[in-house]
Amino acid sequence: MIRGLNTGLNVATRALQSAQWAMMLHTKNISNHDNEYYTRQWLENPADPTGKLPYVARVRDLFVDHQYRTVAATAGETGTILDIWQRVEEIFGDPIEGGLGQAIDEFFDSWKALSENPADVTVRLEVLSAAGNLVQNYKLVISHLNQISDLINEQMDALVEDINAKLVAVRDLNARIALLRHSGETDADLQDQRDKLLDELASLTGAVPVFLSDGTVRVMIGGVPAVDSLYVNQLELVDGPNGPVPKWIGMDVPEYRGGGKLRGLLYMRDTEIADAIKEVDGFMKALAHKVNEIHRLGFGLEQDPDNLDLDFFLVQDDVVGSVTVNPNLTAKGIRAALDSPALPMDGRNADAIYQLIDGLVPGDRSTSPIVRYRNLVGLIGSKTAQAEREDTVATNHLRTIKETRSSKWGVSIDEEVAGLTAQQKAFAASARVIQMIDEMLDVLINMV
Repeated sequence: MIRGLNTGLNVATRALQSAQWAMMLHTKNISNHDNEYYTRQWLENPADPTGKLPYVARVRDLFVDHQYRTVAATAGETGTILDIWQRVEEIFGDPIEGGLGQAIDEFFDSWKALSENPADVTVRLEVLSAAGNLVQNYKLVISHLNQISDLINEQMDALVEDINAKLVAVRDLNARIALLRHSGETDADLQDQRDKLLDELASLTGAVPVFLSDGTVRVMIGGVPAVDSLYVNQLELVDGPNGPVPKWIGMDVPEYRGGGKLRGLLYMRDTEIADAIKEVDGFMKALAHKVNEIHRLGFGLEQDPDNLDLDFFLVQDDVVGSVTVNPNLTAKGIRAALDSPALPMDGRNADAIYQLIDGLVPGDRSTSPIVRYRNLVGLIGSKTAQAEREDTVATNHLRTIKETRSSKWGVSIDEEVAGLTAQQKAFAASARVIQMIDEMLDVLINMV
C-alpha cells in the first residue's frame, strides 16, 4: 500500500514539475512574442516516466530556413546594387540639361559661333571657356565615380570585419551548444542566437549552413567551409586591379565566390563603375584626339612659328581623366581658318570641328560624343530601373517567407495564454493529488 502511494507521489511530483516547466515556457514565449528572431519553445517529453528532465524543443522548419536564407542572399545583393546605381544616376542626372551633357552641347555651340564669327576675340574666348567647362565636368564625373568606388572599398572593409566577427561568434556558439547538448541541458536560446547570425551571414555572403549531428553547424560560403564545427576560416582584403578584394586567409582559393551584399559591392565596383569610367574617359579622349587632328590643319589669327602643330587639348592616353585644355593656347591662336595666311572671315576649320557633333567618324552617328553620352545615361537609367525591379521582387519574396516563418514558429498570444491556463490547472490538479497522498500517508502512519 505504502509502495503504491510512493509511486503515485512520484508520478504526481513529476506532473507538477512538468506543469511548472510548461508554464515557464509559455510565459517565456509570451514575453518574446514581438522578437522576430525568437523561436517558440515547447516541452518534448513533459512527463517522462524514467525521471528524465523535460527537453525543451524549438518549433523550427529547416526547409523554410533554407528558403529564407537563399532569398536573403539575393535581397542583400540586389539591395546593394540598387543603392549604388541610384548614386551613379545622381551623378549623371538629365542627359540633356545640366552637367556633362550640357557642357558637350555648349562646347560644340561655341565652335559653331566661331565658324560664323572667326575674327571675334570674344567668341574665341568663349570657345576656351566652353572647353574648360567641358573638361571640368568630365573630370568631375570621373571624380564622383571614383568616390563611389572609394565608398565601396570602405564598405567592403567594414563588411569583411563584420563577417569575420559573425563567423567567430558562430564558432563560439557551436562550442557552447555542443557542450550543453552533451550534458543534456537545453540549448534553445543559443540556437536562436546562432540562427540570427546565420540569417545575417546569408544576407552578407550567401552563407549556407549544414547542421551536424553533435548540434554544431558548418557554414559554407562559396564552397569554402567558413565555419566547420569548432574551426573557423576568415577573410582578408588583398590588393586587386580595381581596389581591395576579399580572400580566405591561408587558403589557396583564387577569389571570393560567395553571394549577398559582398558580391554586390564587388560586381558594381569592378564591372559597372569601372565600365562607366572607361566609357566617359574613352569618348572624351576620342573627342580630344579628333579635335586636335582637325585643329592642326588650321590657322589662327596669330600663328606661333615655334609651335606649328599646336594641339587644342593635351591628352595622356594611359591616365584616366587626363584630358586638359592646352595652357599654351591663346584665343587668337585658335585655328578657326583653313587657308594660310589666316583670313579673318575664314571659319571653315572651326566648322569642321563643329561637325564632329554628328560623329567623330563621318556618317556614323553612334560615334557622336553627345550621342555616346546620352546612350550612357540612358543605359544607367535602364540598369537602375532593372535593379529596382529585381530588388522589389527579392524584398517581397523575403517578406512572404518571413511571414511563413512567423506563422510556423512565431508566438501566438492567444495560443500561449490558453496553454498557460491549461498548465496552471494541471499544476493545481497535481498539487491536489500530492496533498491527498500526503493525507493518506499520514493516516496510514498514525494507524501503525
